[in-house]
Amino acid sequence: MSGPVESLHDRGRAAVLAGTESVDVPPNPSSPRWGLSVLLRPDDDCAGRLADQAAQLAALAGPHHWQTGGRGASHLTVCVLEPFREGVTPDDPHVRRAAAALSRAAARSAPVQFRLSGLLLAPGGVLAGGTPINPPAHRLRRIVADELGEAGRFEGSYRADRWWSTLLHFAGPVLDRCGLLDWVDARRTLDLGPLAADRLELVRYAYDGGRTVPVPLASFPLGR
Repeated sequence: MSGPVESLHDRGRAAVLAGTESVDVPPNPSSPRWGLSVLLRPDDDCAGRLADQAAQLAALAGPHHWQTGGRGASHLTVCVLEPFREGVTPDDPHVRRAAAALSRAAARSAPVQFRLSGLLLAPGGVLAGGTPINPPAHRLRRIVADELGEAGRFEGSYRADRWWSTLLHFAGPVLDRCGLLDWVDARRTLDLGPLAADRLELVRYAYDGGRTVPVPLASFPLGR
């Protein structure tokens, strides 16, 4: 790995080593993130592999951290449409416009496939890298952005062609800093296998008492 991904890992390592890692808090009106988002859920086999990695990470970092890679929470983000907003429902005007656009986007795409490989540290947690491995996966963000139009411009292009699935969000101090660094460093090229997704989801986020999880607002089969 090289370039932006390697730079992110280096920043994450430095933050954990210095004890300056970013700490997440449950979504609230001042949150700049955890807003209305478009995502892909992993298939069952992939979800199990991600959950296993998240549990191993929590054993090192501490049980108070969010196991975002656990079942019911793991995902790949396609794009984020706005910062956190309370009271978002399926009848919200912005949700309805976005849902209509995603229905059109899903109809233009076949199911997508990614390969998850290589863990990396970020200042706020641990990620598994993702790489599109079929043509629909390579095209998906472009199709979604095309259908969303201005509604999809909130996030900018910071994700570009990068994909990842977050395994652990830091929610307090890391308990075994050196152990965590060594564990992730040893898995920089770990192959977590394929991820297959056949639906686009529009979600809001909510804290369930132990982690922030995506809550579906609308879902569309790819290639219906």
